[in-house]
Amino acid sequence: MLPVFFLLGGGEYLFSVFGKQYTIHYPALGFLLAAQVVNALLGMPGSLLITTGKSRVILWITAVGLAANLVLTPFLVLELGVLGAAVGAFASFCVIKTALWVYCLVKLRFDTSVVGYRLS
Repeated sequence: MLPVFFLLGGGEYLFSVFGKQYTIHYPALGFLLAAQVVNALLGMPGSLLITTGKSRVILWITAVGLAANLVLTPFLVLELGVLGAAVGAFASFCVIKTALWVYCLVKLRFDTSVVGYRLS
């Protein structure tokens, strides 16, 4: 519930207790919290892939996500500063997590998301 509180705007009030320098970076925290919401919604596809002996798939998908982070983040940081770093981290994390989830869904026919539906 705490991430939802922050995402809905309550975090700005909490940060104001510590000073203005914290409240100006509130949007960056919003992107990092949104990444954790995606993490919670898509479940644990990495653990399923490790359990089924597909750790090499995790290696390659993570390498693609790292490449996305290395390409996106420097440009975003130059344009947006701290917010750009958060957006780059959010984007690369979502690429990795979504790709792992889709692989589990298509190849293993198993949904690791909150829905958790087993495809037959």
